[in-house]
Amino acid sequence: MKVTRIRVQSSARPYSVVAGVGVIGHAAREIAELGHFSSMHVVSSPKVWRAAGKTVERGLHCSHRFALHLFNDAESAKHLGAVEHIARSLCQDGADRKALIIAVGGGVVGDVAGFAAASFLRGVALVHIPTTLVA
Repeated sequence: MKVTRIRVQSSARPYSVVAGVGVIGHAAREIAELGHFSSMHVVSSPKVWRAAGKTVERGLHCSHRFALHLFNDAESAKHLGAVEHIARSLCQDGADRKALIIAVGGGVVGDVAGFAAASFLRGVALVHIPTTLVA
């Protein structure tokens, strides 16, 4: 498998974009390189999870279990109520400051999960697994 790794310099800190055919199958290894997380929380939509969930689950074949947080990914669902829903769900599933949020989906999922990750307990780690070109 040929993987392309693009290093991005941001004002906060550098990060990598990893792309390639089958790269989701190696998600656990990529995430392990980021450090240790107290828990993992996948944010997605029911539609996307039905289509990609099994592939993502196989790719996350690590010792950590993950909590699944689903919400409607229609453009009309991109509002603070959706962020609140995710934040409450994270609290119910025991997320703390050392948790990892994994956004699996298109632009709405990425935006809502990103905002939730940035604001939950003053910010937690975030990984995007985009399922559209726009995301």
